[in-house]
Amino acid sequence: TFYAPFTYSLNKWNFYVSPNYRVNHRKNASSIETEYTDRYKKKSLGEVDLAHPNEVLYYYQPSITVGADYMVGKGHTLSLQMIGERTNSRSKTNYDLARTDSGLKSRASQESRDKYKTDDYTVGLFYSGQIKKLNIKSDISYNNYSINEDRLYRETGMDDNENLTHGKKHFIRYFFNITFPFAKKWNFYIDYSLIWRKYINTNRATNENIYTSINNRNRVGAMLSYQPVDNFSIRVGMGWNNVIDRNSAGRVSHTTWEPGGWLFWKPFEKLTCRVNYTCDTSYPSLDQLSSNQYRVDRWMLHQGNPFLKQTVQHHIYSTLTFDKWFTVYQRTLVTKDGIYSIYNKGNGGIITESNFNANESQ
Repeated sequence: TFYAPFTYSLNKWNFYVSPNYRVNHRKNASSIETEYTDRYKKKSLGEVDLAHPNEVLYYYQPSITVGADYMVGKGHTLSLQMIGERTNSRSKTNYDLARTDSGLKSRASQESRDKYKTDDYTVGLFYSGQIKKLNIKSDISYNNYSINEDRLYRETGMDDNENLTHGKKHFIRYFFNITFPFAKKWNFYIDYSLIWRKYINTNRATNENIYTSINNRNRVGAMLSYQPVDNFSIRVGMGWNNVIDRNSAGRVSHTTWEPGGWLFWKPFEKLTCRVNYTCDTSYPSLDQLSSNQYRVDRWMLHQGNPFLKQTVQHHIYSTLTFDKWFTVYQRTLVTKDGIYSIYNKGNGGIITESNFNANESQ
């Protein structure tokens, strides 16, 4: 890993550039054992030999960040930032197998390969300033991401299965935030974000359009904080998030609520209580959404689910600390519409691996 930031400041200007370079070359020796119903079984031959790795990964990623800040006036700053990143990854696995297929035993070899190259560029304009008691932050950014991927699976007794795809993402984001202190002990925050995202997935061999999605997101959030004394403070807030997705398979609309809060209380010198409640929203990836289908092995295919919803996680973490003697902590994690794997058996015993939404609590 190489990282070298440079900064130059002059009067009201601030210029900076940061080249980055990362290489990861990993070799590993592993074994597999797989069983599909009672019909098909496979297991690696021999013991794991660390001197002869059968999994190899090569990951190369150069990137650069360039930016400039300009102080428009007292308390007002404009920033222009650009980030470019390129990735080249190659991974390969090889296994010698003892195989049982419909009661017939044999030996076989299995190989899988995944090669991909990505280009990721983002440019953004950022503003921060203060007007009387109002603290304002706002930004607008554009991200362009593309990926060319080559997946190959081969196994003794079957034809090579190769999947060549091209993925493209256009992403535009606008964000606006205001912080307003009032009555000395109170603060009020409100923010708004608007996001437009477009996914395109095509077959590079035929140039056929596999999957297209246009996604619009609107989010409004507000928070109120109160700190009457040094040993007590509290924040409570709520967010509203609406997502509308129009894709090749149809139209999906979801609305989620995102509450949040934070409490600090020190009733005695040696006793401290903290409660932190956060709510995070994450969105499915192109690979999880796209109806593109590729072979995982002889009996399994992978296919995305274009109707996946965004995942919302509610996380509550509380601690009660008595000086340095002991700490009691509690953690609750509730996941709404988490993304999990699902397997369906089809004609000829072929199993299709996909994803679905489900709730979970810990």
